[in-house]
Amino acid sequence: MQTGLFLLVALLVASVIACSARVREPSPQSATTETAHPRTATHPEPSVSEAVPPATSAPTPENGALPASVDAGRADAGASTPHAVVDEKGCIADPVAHGAQWILEKHGAELAKELGRAPTSADVTDPHCFGSYPLADLDGDGTPELEVSSGCAWGVHAALHVLYFSNRGCRKLAGDLVDGELRPLATRSHGVLDIEATWSNGCAGNDYGWQRYRWNGKRYALAEHATCNFCDDPQRPVGANRHPHCQKELAERRRQERDGER
Repeated sequence: MQTGLFLLVALLVASVIACSARVREPSPQSATTETAHPRTATHPEPSVSEAVPPATSAPTPENGALPASVDAGRADAGASTPHAVVDEKGCIADPVAHGAQWILEKHGAELAKELGRAPTSADVTDPHCFGSYPLADLDGDGTPELEVSSGCAWGVHAALHVLYFSNRGCRKLAGDLVDGELRPLATRSHGVLDIEATWSNGCAGNDYGWQRYRWNGKRYALAEHATCNFCDDPQRPVGANRHPHCQKELAERRRQERDGER
């Protein structure tokens, strides 16, 4: 009797263990569901950086209208305006970088002749030749203007001057010119001060060319030129010292000599 009861309990325990093992064993269908994800393996979900659309380049800003007295041409000043140095209003935020790019784009052929190869940005921005300097208030807004100059490839005693109007806080390109040091004059053209420059021809600056530039609504254009020769040289160039500027300078020099003798 006891032996029979013991055998019955043993059979019941064995049956429970077998059922439990079958419950833990995965079915063929569930195994296939867990492993079959080809898209996960070959097309991972994009990361945050991949999901963000790439930034689009800002459109080329127009040069924008200068004040009525300074109506700079858009084609002259805005066609090659580098995007990175111009703000959303079309104002030149970094004139030094803009000037370097302008020189490289507009005067690259001239630089190539000087260098014997295609110029690079490093050639333009060489600190021995390149810099920025303030100018007097030319456009009449009460704020000084700025020039970016390149001085190593344009002849002795001359530089390429890239000019910028302050333009009531929205700086604009005013063109460029090659000459000596620039100085403002008291006269105006189209509401903007004229400028003059002298280009030394030797003799410690006593022989020089004098130029007067006037704003024509788009850029500074050459209006007058004079050749002045104040060296003790019997072979002066034909026409030297005949221009009113040279006559005025000669009279001033003689006055200073007389004052020095007193």
